[in-house]
Amino acid sequence: MKISYTLNEEDQWYYLKYILKHHPVMRRSYIFNFIFTILTPPLLLGLIFIANLITDVYKLIFLFIFTELVLIYWYVTYPKRQLNKLLKTGLSLLGKYDMEISSEGIREIKIKKEVFVPWDNVKTITQDVNSIYIFTSDTAGYIIPKRDFSESEATELLTKLNTMYNNSII
Repeated sequence: MKISYTLNEEDQWYYLKYILKHHPVMRRSYIFNFIFTILTPPLLLGLIFIANLITDVYKLIFLFIFTELVLIYWYVTYPKRQLNKLLKTGLSLLGKYDMEISSEGIREIKIKKEVFVPWDNVKTITQDVNSIYIFTSDTAGYIIPKRDFSESEATELLTKLNTMYNNSII
């Protein structure tokens, strides 16, 4: 079976969000970083308040609120900025792909390279609303965007992938 699809920045963003949502280690790390980012400014401001015995509390409250808003904005936009920076470095993750799916494994063909992954190296095959993901490790894998296929074609593709994957395990 041969399929062709095109990856864009949006697909990479959905992939990152999927991993953050479904991979326990990444999710814990993301939540810990969020909590740490939110709690650091109040602790530092509290130390400043105690150390200097600031009498003008309104300035402290304004500084606290401003710092929290800036950190929340930074935390929410940081992953997308990092992804955009990665994509602009020229790692050629985006573009047109051809994929051949056979009983031996998956062959991904791009203009300058060809990668073959036997079914033994595939860890899981999952999907969400936007894409089908073929994971070769906890966080690495292939993205097949559903927008390039009709709904019935995407369902048929997922069924064939799961059938070939399950047959290779047996």
